[in-house]
Amino acid sequence: MVHAALVPPKLAQLKIKLIEPGGSKLTDKYQELANAIVLAAVQDYRIALKKLNKNPQNPTALYTKKEVERFFRSDYYKILTSLDPDMLIEKIQAEVV
Repeated sequence: MVHAALVPPKLAQLKIKLIEPGGSKLTDKYQELANAIVLAAVQDYRIALKKLNKNPQNPTALYTKKEVERFFRSDYYKILTSLDPDMLIEKIQAEVV
């Protein structure tokens, strides 16, 4: 289960279930790790977008935005969650604007 304080406010409304709970403590730990990986990417993406709003030519923010979008569309991301990456990107972008 994702700790409520870690879930971005508007994304909390999406009721994200990143990985189906398996019932075992080991599976729950893997779920927590998967959740943390995706949430860290969401936070990095949000920060990059905010920096780009202030300075659209910020090279670090441009790089981070590109890399996080690549992660969201990767096979690895698909292993971690079934959440649609394009929908997630759109929600974060709408939140930051």
